[in-house]
Amino acid sequence: MAHTHLKEKYCDVILISPPARRYSPYPPFGLLYLSSFLEENGISTRIIHSTMELGNTTLYLAHRFIRRSEKNAFFCRVIIEEILARRPCLVGLSCYTVEYHWTIEMARQIKERTGVLIVVGGVHATLKPEDFIFKGSPVDYVVLGEGETPLAKLAHSIKDGHGPTGIENIAYLSADGSPVIGVCNVERDIMSFPQPDYQKIDMRYFSKPSTRHIRNILLSGVEIFTSRGCPYNCEFCASNYLQQNSGNVPRVRYRDVNMVIEELKYLAREHGIDGFYIQDDCFLLSRERVTEFCEKLVHTGLNLVWGAETRVNLVNDQSLLQLMRKSGLLQLDFGVESGSQAMLDGIGKGITVEQIKRAFDLCKRSGIRTFANIMLNLPHEREKDIMLTEQLLDEIRPTMISVMLTVPLLGTRIYEKYVTPKFTMSEYDIYNKNVFSEISDKRFLLADHDMDFKRLSKHFQVRYNKMAGKSRLSALYWKKIGRSRHLLMYLLIIFLSPIDIVIGIFMRFDSSTLNNFFRRTAQRLLGASEHSNNRNNSAIMVGEDCLGGEDNEKRTQ
Repeated sequence: MAHTHLKEKYCDVILISPPARRYSPYPPFGLLYLSSFLEENGISTRIIHSTMELGNTTLYLAHRFIRRSEKNAFFCRVIIEEILARRPCLVGLSCYTVEYHWTIEMARQIKERTGVLIVVGGVHATLKPEDFIFKGSPVDYVVLGEGETPLAKLAHSIKDGHGPTGIENIAYLSADGSPVIGVCNVERDIMSFPQPDYQKIDMRYFSKPSTRHIRNILLSGVEIFTSRGCPYNCEFCASNYLQQNSGNVPRVRYRDVNMVIEELKYLAREHGIDGFYIQDDCFLLSRERVTEFCEKLVHTGLNLVWGAETRVNLVNDQSLLQLMRKSGLLQLDFGVESGSQAMLDGIGKGITVEQIKRAFDLCKRSGIRTFANIMLNLPHEREKDIMLTEQLLDEIRPTMISVMLTVPLLGTRIYEKYVTPKFTMSEYDIYNKNVFSEISDKRFLLADHDMDFKRLSKHFQVRYNKMAGKSRLSALYWKKIGRSRHLLMYLLIIFLSPIDIVIGIFMRFDSSTLNNFFRRTAQRLLGASEHSNNRNNSAIMVGEDCLGGEDNEKRTQ
């Protein structure tokens, strides 16, 4: 693992994950990979990640009881004080479309208080660099595409007293005030990239037992990537933009399997994980590589259980599924999307209904749980297409499903085809609404029917998730849980779940007196703490959005 310089006060680069991601169960992988790559190239880093740090009473009280307006000032102050204390030459912010206004305002406050150079990266920055590079912007640079190489070059250039000239994958304003927009970067060779810099964040939060690592399975685990990229062309996915601008770089690039195995050994040894989830877009793309991974995983003797995301057209070999199950596989997640072939063809999914049926049948015969994602509000969707989806689900009977509305995200073909007029910068907050469960703007309506999406979604969830709790888990899972170092936490979660439900009901009623008491107590403690406990940490973990915003779904921008 990358060296973290825990005893050093100063650092070269501070990387900030937006507080809007405060409830995400996933580590900030983009920042973790950037940090380890920068450290390997002689650039010291810190990560400020926007989630609760376990054991930090001050931040917990702020997160739970302080009013939003007071939280805003408090958490912005935490970030700025860390920058002032560390004195970096560069501060990096990651940005999705839903976080655009927070990013600009946070950059403005950082610039006014510290004067440090600011670089923004991420999906929205890559898609819309002009939203950040304009006269009077607090943002100095934008990294376009994957950030390891261009950010390392930029940091070295700034340390050496030079500017961004000659760095191809950067956007900035030239001396005459005109924007310079580089080309999108896609890292060609990630085989030798260092492992994610897990030591820079509090992994207790991300590895604690949860049903969000592998859906509906209580597990202490973490998500990992074994590859980057996707060779397919789904019209609802923004990754196509990156692939289209990759030149002659392969659309899928792989990590060294041995490096992935070493990463799992580290996570099991240091954080006691009982399992993991492979978050690659299409894990089963290479049969030989999957075979190598499973055989080496068995050889480690870690006995970890795991899940993965893949595509139905890649599941056609029962012997491979049996090997995967032997290595600890519990569940495969599929983007089924629809039971209508016309809908699948219309979104460029590249699969057939028959392939869906075959994949689920093979998994069932191999003793592997299945998860099906369903999309409503597909372009030109009719009631007939909804009926075909229901008929398909009746036949394949997945262990669990999720249902969400199709949303035309920036950078997708669906957005370019159907959204008129296009969203302006002032309208980006529309994506902060419940866009995946209801039509929040008429431009989001893609279907040709007027069915109630909320009622339809609830119908699917109730009808097809009733089997989720009845599906048997393998003996390996129960054996792993029984020997887990987190066994007490598992038991507490199981036995306290009914109490959580009661508390949730209680909190719906007016309890202003109790809340006001906790709020005053929290304010006194916050005022006395001065954040002294945070100064010695490699990462400052904060628990609420400085300027508002909602958490993102896993598969959004």
